[in-house]
Amino acid sequence: MQDSHRNTMNAQHPCAAEPSWELRDGSWTRPLLAAESFLDQVNQLADGHDEFAFGVVISTQIPLNNLKNKVIEALIRLRYFAPLIASSIKGGIHDHQLRSWVYHRGQSTEEVRNWAQKGLQVTSHAQPQAYGQLLVSSLIKDSQPPELADQPFACHLVVAPDTTTPNAILFHASHALMDGPGALTIFKKFLHWVVVDLPSGSDTYEWGTENRNLPLGLVTATGGVRNEWEKWHGKLTEEREAAFAFEAKQPTHSLSPSRQDITSPGNVFANRKISSAITTQLVRVIKGMSFTITQLFDAAFILATFKYHTEISGNKSQAHITLYPTIVNLRPHIVPLYAGHDIDTCLNICDTGFPLVVPYNIIYHSDDDTHTTDATRLLRIMSSVKEQYARFLSNPHHMYVEAVEAAVNPLRELPLGGNPYSGEITNLGVIERWLPFEYRRTDNPSWEKSELAGGMGDCAGPDLEIKDVVVALRQRTKRPMVHVWSICSELRLQVQASDVWDVEYLGGFLEEIITCACLILGGPPLNA
Repeated sequence: MQDSHRNTMNAQHPCAAEPSWELRDGSWTRPLLAAESFLDQVNQLADGHDEFAFGVVISTQIPLNNLKNKVIEALIRLRYFAPLIASSIKGGIHDHQLRSWVYHRGQSTEEVRNWAQKGLQVTSHAQPQAYGQLLVSSLIKDSQPPELADQPFACHLVVAPDTTTPNAILFHASHALMDGPGALTIFKKFLHWVVVDLPSGSDTYEWGTENRNLPLGLVTATGGVRNEWEKWHGKLTEEREAAFAFEAKQPTHSLSPSRQDITSPGNVFANRKISSAITTQLVRVIKGMSFTITQLFDAAFILATFKYHTEISGNKSQAHITLYPTIVNLRPHIVPLYAGHDIDTCLNICDTGFPLVVPYNIIYHSDDDTHTTDATRLLRIMSSVKEQYARFLSNPHHMYVEAVEAAVNPLRELPLGGNPYSGEITNLGVIERWLPFEYRRTDNPSWEKSELAGGMGDCAGPDLEIKDVVVALRQRTKRPMVHVWSICSELRLQVQASDVWDVEYLGGFLEEIITCACLILGGPPLNA
């Protein structure tokens, strides 16, 4: 009876019959779905906007002449377990505009090795962080050989010009293929494969069967549609419409741009960090207050925006800041495709989002006096942010908001109206929770087949060690994008934008965010 009820309710869902992979003319294909479709359309309509680069800065005992070969072997293994990296994205298959994944199965290890050798770009550069920004200033296809130009993925080995500077490995990918959580998850495996001695015989991989690892659409990949779709989706729709009503009355407040128009396609980039001592205090206080770091920095971003740009256009009583999309990672909800399937090899973007709205009147009360502190205002915002996250996540259909939107009302042109300078912020979390920092030839992690390693880890120094991470996102709109993450017990903040913004202005904004976040400590952020 329960299954029958589920099927009846699912029949009403726009994604109940979600398209899957099909074999056409010898290639596997399916349409881009959910956030894949949305981000690919933004990419197509806005000059490659949001192409993504993620990498690791490394020190390694592997000789440089051997490192390239080991990266190639790791790419072969990655192709087998996450074949979407060797796909192409093409239009005109399922829709005249909306694009589709197309994957040609590998014919042999040698054929795939040839693909990996052609696709790996080796470059000498002294500053890996700067190289990440340089990557996203160009399109993926610009660095690829012609036969790979339509593929949404490239791997770069950045070789330092001297022995005192660390090397780096970076992935440059379509945002439809990869985001921060996906990159962190797959790099854990990729670096292990770089370090260990992988088997390289022609019979190591069963080419022609790797298509079973092609990721399904978001709804199917997360277990299918939940019950009572109409009831719960109606609530989601009401909340989204109420949020967007604020924007319709008066566009969201934002920073004030340095100029109105983009004059050069280059990226503006600034970063700041918070010391480990201050980071430790922030984490301790936040946990004690039953908030999260994400909620703290969403709130600090909002308060800092009002403080950094105090002049409000329009009616103060209707002023607000809307963060859209406020991104929610759905990777924890992915289910295996088959017995023994490793869900970490699902590389396509897997997230959803909602509009987070904080009205001016929630922050600045009419009865506030000179004794009302910014710390009080920060707590007001944090409480609103926490409540909105809780409400969205408590809806059993929250995972499918973007999937339904892409199915019912796909993005075919960039939206007009609103505030084109509105900002975004997202938190990548604690990097070490996703990504081990040390790798040894003798490592034998629980997720790896035992024949790839000689035994358990030993006490010798690591064969490869992560020193830092590189995050870059191609910016071709007027919106500033802030990323937050923690690494080596330090909080990092990074902003990227087009050149309607001066770098000094955005750097100062990051400092204002830090100042606002540290208000919960009860004093100034000394040595932040």
